[in-house]
Amino acid sequence: MKEDVRRSIAEGLGVMFLVFLIIAVTPEPTMAPFAILFAFMAVFTLIAESSGAHVNPAVTLSLFLTDYRNNSQQPGLLYVLYVIMQTLGGLLATVVAELANLEFPALLPTKGWYAFIIEVIFSMFLCLAVQILCDKKLSNANPTIAGTIVGVMVYTTALSIGQLSGGVINPAIAVGLIVGKTIFKDTNIDQLYYSGLYFIAPFVGGILAHIFYYDIFRIGEPNFAEKKMAEVVEGSQAEKQPLLAQQATA
Repeated sequence: MKEDVRRSIAEGLGVMFLVFLIIAVTPEPTMAPFAILFAFMAVFTLIAESSGAHVNPAVTLSLFLTDYRNNSQQPGLLYVLYVIMQTLGGLLATVVAELANLEFPALLPTKGWYAFIIEVIFSMFLCLAVQILCDKKLSNANPTIAGTIVGVMVYTTALSIGQLSGGVINPAIAVGLIVGKTIFKDTNIDQLYYSGLYFIAPFVGGILAHIFYYDIFRIGEPNFAEKKMAEVVEGSQAEKQPLLAQQATA
């Protein structure tokens, strides 16, 4: 259990770093995509070996569905912890940003339901890319290269759809930005009204990505994420062995 918590904390810190950076570069919108690109590269490089560097609840859901259909032994609780810590990381980043008196970006899509569809499509491509990068039969990318690829995808997403939907494609980041701005800066109800779009659309995209990966691209070898989760299970079982031995001899 301690290993699960440690990995989950790594996820939370990764999201916290990303959200704080997004808020910090708000006064310089032209530099924001570049900052996000390098931030993703750094986060993936630092925590990929520890937690898998999901840093996105939609990615976590997509990988969970794949592991579930693989009849994996990974505990569902670990995925739940990931999502909780990712969300808390986003919220904590807004608290730190408020203490630093930074300006929060506004997430108000300009295209209504079209924005929802855009967020679903780009979330699907992001989650699909992560699934493929994690599969050792489809990709031999190390964490640094994987982080670069994901960072480039997020960078191009911000450039291409940022003005239409916000280009968030991450529920943890969206919740952090919307809740933080609503509490600390602006009580405009429109912010909360659109929170459903930014929270639901990425999960829909993650589910679609799983379907495309598992039923079209998947070759059959357990992917990197599944192997890392298996290590967590093995570590947890190893921690329990001495306790079980003591109970058996008592």
